[in-house]
Amino acid sequence: KEYRACFEISREFEEMNKACGAYTRFLIELGKKGELVEIIGALWPCYQLFLEMYHVYTKEMKLLTREHPYYEHVKNYQDLRVSPSMEAMKQVMDDILINANETERIQLQKAFFQFFYNALEHERRFFDALYEG
Repeated sequence: KEYRACFEISREFEEMNKACGAYTRFLIELGKKGELVEIIGALWPCYQLFLEMYHVYTKEMKLLTREHPYYEHVKNYQDLRVSPSMEAMKQVMDDILINANETERIQLQKAFFQFFYNALEHERRFFDALYEG
């Protein structure tokens, strides 16, 4: 409910795009029991994709209008608080990897990418929902 309010997501949108709910549940569950590296890995695709979309849709193509189905999602990434959040996540990840030995580093990178790819699949389903109508 709070997520919907924060991003101004209507119930109709949520019903149309069940992938959004699935990704959100995935992140909530991971946040409850996951390791920090896994959580960062799972959040990374969301940040990267929407930052890129914001840049392309608003700066290069001027496509981001209120009528765009993902307007509110993409618009949230113009918020200046997002970039510092990404920088903070990068710094945390760097600190974790710098302080790990070689064996730990390999395990941490595997964990990061396992959850990164899982989250990337959620993102793909989120965007595919527009076309599956």
